[in-house]
Amino acid sequence: MGQPELYIEARQWMAQHPIITEDIIEEACNKSAALGLARGHLEKFYEICPVAHSLNLCEKCGRQYEPEKCGRPMCSPWKPPETAKEIYRVNHGAAMYIVRPGLAELWLFDELIKLGLQS
Repeated sequence: MGQPELYIEARQWMAQHPIITEDIIEEACNKSAALGLARGHLEKFYEICPVAHSLNLCEKCGRQYEPEKCGRPMCSPWKPPETAKEIYRVNHGAAMYIVRPGLAELWLFDELIKLGLQS
């Protein structure tokens, strides 16, 4: 579409939201023109997780881990909302190629801002 900022915003949002509900994506698409335009594409990167309430999911990357944690220092348990009917999480490919690298990029961006560098 010739608008890289739309891609950047959608990718950043997805990295920050590996687990979503219909309410979360609806609210995000209503607030952001970029996400509204990308909604059909975003939904391809998520999968319904019908047993999300009984899994140990990481709120940072959306993947399942053992009760003792997954061993990655950034992971932390996700608590499902009681009212959510359908819960979606990023599919394996999106977790590996968008969410996890995106989290590293966002961390680096935050660290550079703390050092006084501006984008």
